[in-house]
Amino acid sequence: MDLAPLTPIPCIRELPMVRTTLVALAICGLIREPAVGLAQTVPGTLVMATGQDPALPLPFIGTSSLGNADVADQLFLRLGIFGNTFRTGGDRALTPQLARGWRREDPRTLVFELDPRARWHDGVPVTSRDIVFTWEIARNPRINPDQTAIELIESVTAIDRATVRVRFRRPSSEQLYLFGFAMQPLPAHLLERMPAESIATSDYARAPVGNGPYRWERRVPGQFVELRADSTFFLGRPGIRRLV
Repeated sequence: MDLAPLTPIPCIRELPMVRTTLVALAICGLIREPAVGLAQTVPGTLVMATGQDPALPLPFIGTSSLGNADVADQLFLRLGIFGNTFRTGGDRALTPQLARGWRREDPRTLVFELDPRARWHDGVPVTSRDIVFTWEIARNPRINPDQTAIELIESVTAIDRATVRVRFRRPSSEQLYLFGFAMQPLPAHLLERMPAESIATSDYARAPVGNGPYRWERRVPGQFVELRADSTFFLGRPGIRRLV
């Protein structure tokens, strides 16, 4: 079966948000339709408010919160994100992001092909090793208390550096959503040598290295987190230079 079509991601060059959809739409509007009489310059800074301090914006590490998720969605790509329909069922429910596409082998098996251009912010390629490593983290209830999104997943294995096979416990119309949307890989090359239980309190947790459109700049506890656009982002440099 052919890979899912590579449908262009709406507003990917501006700000690929997932959870903060309304903010994403507002930014797309700011960039694509500037007010009459204003120079068509890219906004420098976007300030967003959250009711929770994003103290640990790492996927699958600790208890998730909206504040953590909002920041994590700028640092870490998902395999696929929702398209215009926001459907969760079917093999075409998502738009490719970190994955270049996917195919179905049988009713219980999906195979994901990673985009070979994807890089961590330190320049190391994103590979299937990162996906498998993150799966091992995600299925450990001592590290990731919320097992809801992964309870139907039986196994995750690397076929080669850019290809991952995901086996589900039973057929489901939401298999793509359960793994393609939920999976935000962490960098195995930076984390696999430390005890998984130590990641939340590590130097990495205080200054995460991601693969998304924004790089970590700094955090002032109880006040703000600052992110800066990654000029080398493989899907195109974001139109907003700085997020606070």
